[in-house]
Amino acid sequence: MNTEYVGLSRWVHAKSRAHAGQTIRVTPKDAEKLARLRRVADAVHWEIETFYFFAKVLLDRIADVICLCRAAVVISPLADAVTSVAPPDSPQGTPHERPTHGYKTWLR
Repeated sequence: MNTEYVGLSRWVHAKSRAHAGQTIRVTPKDAEKLARLRRVADAVHWEIETFYFFAKVLLDRIADVICLCRAAVVISPLADAVTSVAPPDSPQGTPHERPTHGYKTWLR
């Protein structure tokens, strides 16, 4: 498909250069080639967009994994340090599991 697109594009450019500054008479055969060029150009465009989209998704997933691995390395020692200095009467669990009322007493 790409070679067909390149061939048709070169044909259009050659025809344009040959008739520079003039009105180009389009024959039925030329109109057929131009229509084919339009269809092939759309197909090539979608091929490029699809490749870009999947490459972007793949790179985003790789970045997520790298960030998660780094976060696990950083958070693990921090979590140990926080639990070792937390007062014994401090609420345990995730923030969603902690009581919502009386948060000021929790901050003391």
